[in-house]
Formats: sequence, C-alpha cells, structure tokens
Amino acid sequence: MRRSNKPPRHHSSISKTGKTGTGRRRRAPGSGQPALRSAVAFESLELRQLMATVNVNDYGATPNDGRDDSAAINAAIRASGAGDIIQFGNGIYTIGEDLEARGEGRIYQGSGNTTLQATRGYIFHVAVDNATFRNLILDGPGIQLERAGGGMNSNIVIDNNEFRVRSYRAPNGSWWWNGVEFTTGLRNSQITNNRFTSIAGDNGIFGYYWDNLRIANNEFLNGNEGIHVIDHSDNSRNLLIEQNYFAYLRRMGIEYQGGGHNTIIQDNFYEKPVMSGNFHDNDSTFAYSIIADRSVGTIVRRNTSIAPERPDGTGVRVIFEIGGDNALIEDNYSVGGNHVVAANDFLGSTSVLVRNNRFVGYRIGPSGRNLTSINNGPDVQLTWDINRGRPGPNRRFGGTGADNNPPVGEPTDPTTPKPTVVAPARLQAILTDSGSVLLSWRDQSADEQGFKIERSGDGGATWEQIATVSANRNSYVTAAQSLGIKRVYSYRVRSYNANGDSAYTNVATPVPIGVRRVQGVTYLSDLRWTKMVNHPGQGSAERDRSNGELFDGDGRIISLRGRTYEKGIGVHAGSEIRYALDGKYTTFLADIGLDDETAGAGSVIFEVWADGARLYSSGVVNGSDPIQSVNVNVSGKRELVLIVRDNGSDFWDHADWANARLVRAISSPRPVEPRPDPQPNPGGDPTDGVEPPPVVPIEGSVYLSDIRWQRVHGEAELDRSSGTIMSSTDGGVITLNGTRYAKGLGVHSTSRILYNLDGKYSTFISDIGLDDAVGRLGSVVFQVWADGAKLYDSGRMTGASATKTISIDVAGKKQMWLVVDRGGDDRHSDQANWAGARLTLARKTVAAAPRPTGGENRPAPTPAPTRPTAPAGGSDVTYLSHLPIVNQTNTRGPVEIDSSVGQVGIDDGRTITLNGVRYTRGIGTHSDSKLVYNLAGQYTTFITDLGIDDEVGNRGSVVFEIWTDGTRVFDSGRVTGASATQTAVVNVAGKSQLWLVVRSAGDGYDSDHADWAGARLLKAA
Repeated sequence: MRRSNKPPRHHSSISKTGKTGTGRRRRAPGSGQPALRSAVAFESLELRQLMATVNVNDYGATPNDGRDDSAAINAAIRASGAGDIIQFGNGIYTIGEDLEARGEGRIYQGSGNTTLQATRGYIFHVAVDNATFRNLILDGPGIQLERAGGGMNSNIVIDNNEFRVRSYRAPNGSWWWNGVEFTTGLRNSQITNNRFTSIAGDNGIFGYYWDNLRIANNEFLNGNEGIHVIDHSDNSRNLLIEQNYFAYLRRMGIEYQGGGHNTIIQDNFYEKPVMSGNFHDNDSTFAYSIIADRSVGTIVRRNTSIAPERPDGTGVRVIFEIGGDNALIEDNYSVGGNHVVAANDFLGSTSVLVRNNRFVGYRIGPSGRNLTSINNGPDVQLTWDINRGRPGPNRRFGGTGADNNPPVGEPTDPTTPKPTVVAPARLQAILTDSGSVLLSWRDQSADEQGFKIERSGDGGATWEQIATVSANRNSYVTAAQSLGIKRVYSYRVRSYNANGDSAYTNVATPVPIGVRRVQGVTYLSDLRWTKMVNHPGQGSAERDRSNGELFDGDGRIISLRGRTYEKGIGVHAGSEIRYALDGKYTTFLADIGLDDETAGAGSVIFEVWADGARLYSSGVVNGSDPIQSVNVNVSGKRELVLIVRDNGSDFWDHADWANARLVRAISSPRPVEPRPDPQPNPGGDPTDGVEPPPVVPIEGSVYLSDIRWQRVHGEAELDRSSGTIMSSTDGGVITLNGTRYAKGLGVHSTSRILYNLDGKYSTFISDIGLDDAVGRLGSVVFQVWADGAKLYDSGRMTGASATKTISIDVAGKKQMWLVVDRGGDDRHSDQANWAGARLTLARKTVAAAPRPTGGENRPAPTPAPTRPTAPAGGSDVTYLSHLPIVNQTNTRGPVEIDSSVGQVGIDDGRTITLNGVRYTRGIGTHSDSKLVYNLAGQYTTFITDLGIDDEVGNRGSVVFEIWTDGTRVFDSGRVTGASATQTAVVNVAGKSQLWLVVRSAGDGYDSDHADWAGARLLKAA
C-alpha cells in the first residue's frame, strides 16, 4: 500500500439514510488544504466506492466569514470522482471566481440553508454533461452552461433550488444577468421545482437551443422576466414548458423566439403584472410571447392569465403573442388585457388556429396574419377546472412530486390540423371602381375539387365563408358594395378535396384601383420620406392606410367622417415625417383629421413646416371634428415636415394626412444649393439619389453580395440598405456613421442568411452597424455562426453605436450563417448592415513550424521599455488585429481582437489597459494560449507592449514568448499584474510564421489576462 498525498474525501460517517456527519477539519499550517487525519488513506477500489460525499468544508470553504471560498470549493470539485456528491454545509459561501463544475454524474447539493453568494460573474460555469444541482440558494447570476467548442450540454438536472437573480457587471464591462443561462444548448435535461426571486437581472431562465428540454414547476417572482428561449438554428425540438407560476413581473412571463419543432406550453399561470400609469412603460408587458416566427407545431394550451390591472387604461399589452406554422392556441383561460391574441409573425409563411378558449374582459380580440379564430369568448367551456389553484415548485396539477406524466384525467393531445391538399398561394385583392373586389391567387394543386373563399370584417377575429368555386379557377369577383361604406373586408382562400381542406393563403385586404393620376401631382405615399418617426410602440407610419398601432401594414383604408381615401399617410400623435422637396413643388394639399376607426376618440394638433418655419397649424382636432383641408405654398422650399402632436393624451390618436399630395412647379426652378444629408431617421433613406462609392476590388477576396446565398430568412438586400417596405430594391446606399459602402448586405431584424463555404475561405470580414437612415433608433445583435458554432456576437448595438469591424476565422468551415436578431425590444428601425462583407480565399497553408521545445537559448532580458515608434525612413504598419489567426488556443474563452480577454464569450472583453495606458489595438489572451500568424516573408519587424491587463489588479502571473519559424526569439520572464509594461521589438525579416505564446507561470490560471498591446508588424517602405 502507498500513502496518499491528497486529502481523503469525507466518507467517515455515511449513514443508512445517506446523510453525512460533517465535522469541519482544521487547515494544515501554511496551506490552503485541510489537515490529514491520523489514519492512513488507501487508494483501493473498495475504498473509492465508499467515497460518495465530498464536503467542501473539508477543503477550507468556511461559510459566513466573508472570505472568498471559490478556490477551496474548486479544490473539492477537483478531488471528487464520478458519481460523487459535492456537499455544501449550511451558511453563506462567498464566490469570487466561477465554480468549474465537473460532470460524470456528480451532484452539487446544499444542506437546506446553503447560500452561494456571487461577487463576480456566474456562480457555476458548466461545460460538461451529466451534472445535477439541487437544494442550493444561488445569490447573484446563477448557473451558466456552455461548451467552448459548441454543442449542447446533456443530462443536466437543476432541481429544487432558489435563485436570487442579481445582475453583475464585471471590471471588463461585461454583464451577467440570468438565474440559469445556456448558450450552446441543452439536451435531455430538466429545470424543475426552482424559485426565481427578485429578478433584478434580465431573466430567471435564458437560453439558446434545445433537444428534449423540460422546464416545469418553477416559480418566477418580482422583477423583470421569467423565461426567454431562442432558436436561431431551426433544429431545436421537443421543448416542454409546463406548470410554472409567474407573478409581479414587469416584462413577459414566457418569451420564445426563433424556430423549433414540437414545443408545448401548457398549464402555466400568470398574474399580478407590475404596471405603470405611464402607457409606454408597459410596452413589453406580455403574459405569453410565443412569437417563434420559424417554429412548427407549437401548442399553447390550458394556460391561465389573470391580469385585469389597467393603470394605463389598457393593461397587459398582449396576453398570447403567437407565430410560426401550424400553431395552436386552445383551451386557455384569460381575464383582462389589451390584445388577447396577436399573430405578429411576418417572416415567411405562418398559420395560427385559436379555438375553444375562455377569454374575458379584453379590449382587442384574436387577430393578426393568417389567424383563424373559432369558438372563443367568455362563456366557452374548458376541459379543466379554472379553480384548480396555482402550480409551482413541487405543486403539480393532478398529482404530486416531479412526475413527468400529464395530470391525471387530462385529454390527449389534440391533433394539429395538417393539410391534405396543396394550398393556393399569393392571394391578391383589388377594389374596383364599382365597389366589387377582384380576388386572384396561384393554383398549386393538381387534385383539388375547388376553392373556399372566406372574408373577415373585424380584422381577422372571425371569418365567414362567402363562396366556393370549381377546380382550376384562380380568381373570383365579390358582389359590389357602396364605396361610401367604411366596412373593410379581408379575404383568404383554401383548396379542398375529398380528404379535407388545405391550409389558407395569405390574408389579403383590397387595395383601391383607379387612382386618378393628375399630371404634375405627386402623392406623398409614392415618395420616399427622408425621416419618419412615429410614436414609440405604435408601429410605423403607414402608406395609404390608417395607423394600426401594433406593426407595419396593420392599418385599414383611410376614412374621415365616412369618406374613404385611396391615398394618404396614417400616423399616431408624436409623429414627424420629412420629405425632400429641393424646390420642385409649389403646393402641398391634404385633408386632415382623426380616422373614423377611433370612433370619435383622440385629440391632436397637425402642423406643416418647411425649411425650419411653421407654415400651418390646425389647432386642436378632436375625433368627431369635421375634415380640415390644408393648402400650403411650398414654392422654392427644400424640405417639408409633417408633424402631429398629442393634445395632452396619446390615446387613440390615429391621425390621417388623407390624399396628401404635392403639386409640381410648371417650369424648372432655378438650381438650388445641394441640400445637406438629412438627419438619420427610421424608415427614411438619406442616400436617395446618391451614388455609392466605387467598388474597390480586394485581391484574394470575394464580396458576399457577389455570391449566391443558400437560404435567407427575413428581409435582405444586395449592396443596398434594408428599405422600409417588403421590396428587393427599396433600400438606399449602405451608410454607417457617415461612411458609404458600395458593397454589402442590408437586412432587418430578425434575419438569417446562409452561405455555403465548402472550406474555400479563410476569413470573413465586415463592418457592422445600424444604417444611418435610422438615426439613433433601433437595436440589434449581430452574430456569425459556422458549422453549428457561434463564432461572434456583437452584443446589443443601436443607431448611436460606433461601427464595429469584425474579422472571423472560417478556415475549413462548410457553412456560415449571418444572423441579426432584435436587441431586446421591438423590430422598428432595425435596419442593419453587413457593410463591405467579404470572404478571403484560403491560400496554400505554410508548413507548420516544429512545436517549440524547451531547448532554445533564452534571449537577453529586454531593457526597460519605452513605447516604440515607426522606424525612420518610413514604413507600412499592419496591426495583428487586422490579420487572420492561422491557429489559436486559449484556456478560457476566445482570443479577443482589440480588447482584453473576457473569459466567457466572443467580444466580452474591454479596452486593453496596461499600467494606466489604454490601447485601441491589440490581442487579449489568457494563459495558456498560442496564436499563429503567417508572415510569408513580407515583414521586417514585430513590435508589441505586453503585460497583464489592469482589470485583474496585481493578480495573475504568466510568461510571454515570441517564436519565429520554430525558434524562440523572446522570453519575458515571469510577469505579474504588478509588473511594469515590457516592450518587445523582434526582427522578423524573411520569416514565414510568427507564434505568440503565453504560459502560466506555474501557479494556476486565475487572472492570467495577458495582453499583446498595440501588437503590429512593420513592412519596409
């Protein structure tokens, strides 16, 4: 036998009940380890099988003393074996560094009153499979699950814990927000019976991607938002969110975005939202936001929402927001709220069935794109008892405990309707001069018996069948109605045969024809505005429609005092729209008033401005006032501004500029000075009529706009910004912070573009940001994915953000996704640019230099450094942050370009800083790391400052090494956080490869944030 050199695991008092008696050990003098018992520890298999529990107190973790216990707890974790319980005694443990959880069946377990209190970052970092967390109180950002190389964490159980969700901002500027966060996905896992309280961060649970994930019987109380899950891959499947309880939240109970298959959201309970008397403070207060645009087969059933609160006069903005294909909302119970069901899916196809729900006390009924509503109302009989109580931790309907079965006696899953015949497509509706509606569609089936035509007079809440036509028809004309009648119908069509009905076409609302085109008259709705601001939360200003409030294109035909208008602009009070006149027009004409859809409500003031002067003011206009006609002289004016102000309240302020038009000057006006670029704005295009800069070919590169994408979701334009309407050519010149780009991609959130790379390229390069057309508005997140792994995340960017330049290694990758997602709010003004986006062609790989060994001579120590200047005689400087990294390794998180290492995700570092000096260029790494660059003999000198970043204080210790073609040419010696900055100047003339190596100085990896500051290569002039 041999004596162990490490502390034995605590196993001395395992009782038959499985409970442990855990007397605290004394620490050995001068060490962080507990003293050994006098008994000899044996490393026999028989003994290991008994070592079922490892107590963190035995490794020096001492609760309630205020000292950092993370090192001791990590030591206990490292000492544990597969299947062991890592036991925490009662008390408060201070966690100053991530606890690096290990898997293989390990269980992390509290003792009933165990609190882990974060002072930085997440408490647990989980990059493994097969781990369980239970009976813990996690105070701060709780558990982060991710795999550095991509792929899902599997077999994770998070059960019976309490999360006190406080946000934390790290010294590098990064934020940790959530109770549980999974960033690369969860497979065959469950998050059950937990309490999420005081959600002062972002969400109780936040995550991307899943494959058989169950989130059940949790409680979310007091704070921001409950559950937020996202799928950008369209491959997630089998998500069950059931029997959770949500109360006292400001935002959403459940928010589900993106794609996914076979999602079930059932038996959840939402109540007591936190609302303000200020209307727009509540814009994101939803009960269940299931707006998964690309999902298939989502089922939402037996959920409850009790939200009669209306401090702003409206209440919870939406109870059920829904999207996706073949989505079903059935057998739910709701009291109160503004819009009870809103189908807000405008990406690709969508179909939503809302049936047999008890909805009470709402303002707006079920409506939206391709929504069918059947038997919904206050008297609908449900299949379950609405007085059954509230679910939550260890409280299940129809049973007790954490059983996976549905509650006893519940009905079986309803079958989602599936079409048995191919649906028609591309329905159009045109209002003729006689008042009839001409419907036309594309017949896509070879075996239909005919087509059923339905219409809705209440915005899609209810539908009636008005006709059937025979097979092979592709048009139908409705009966005529008086053009003076305000009733506006929407239409949809589906095919049928003996096997049943198809899915529906898109919903079409008639567009009037026969607009009289008068020579010299231009309607504003046919012009591009240069600036458009509508009241936040009220959708976009609408062309030839009234303002619909919720989303673009949801307005109706403009109507003032019973008179309908084929042309005009519909807005909401708090709006401003600008047009460039450039002296081309003499007169502005319009009828103005509050639209008839307000039923007499609302009170506003209309104003017309030109070149900074107010030319017209309507005075107060109320909802029942007569139509006013505006006739304003704009001769010689360069800019027209239409403003609508509220009159003390912004409720139902749907204002119309009806028949708004400009009369063109008869003779050509004398030339005017070129107008300055208009102020950036949403929906406008400040580059209208401006030519883009010339295209500059880049040797060895190909622009993305010159190659065919494999797939696209959402709006995308080639070499243009994203326009304001669904058209492939309505965008302007791509412009970021005043810089115009001839090449690039213009998109709008949410968008995803797939390119096949087939290993042909080495680097993806692009400037990114929101187009200048939106001004300071809009908020998005840019992401780059390749072969299923996220390579880049920009974080939240707004119209006020600086342009970011990204350079991503895609060597060997087969596919690349470019993703733009919402920045946490709505989609308005999210006109995002991949400016100058290009791929660098892969070149023949330079043979790798031999792996460094320890045998080379160490160069003489570097003298006390001063910041180097460019060599006399002139030189060409290339920063390493502009070059592709041929090969890289980094112990914690990715290597960062032009920022310090953040340890967790891409772009989570902050400005590189060494001893108070800030660097805008450089490479941030963490020991142990290696970076390889191809030089190809093109450079003469490599220069860099180096040291440990100020963000870790005096902590950390590393050794920097520089290698060229297999030979070590620089060694810094031991560098700590307290060391002076060193400067390395290395001759690289004729060299093929440069290696930058950072090694741990032998005392672990904590705080080893190593910077290659200002790292650059000089090329002879």
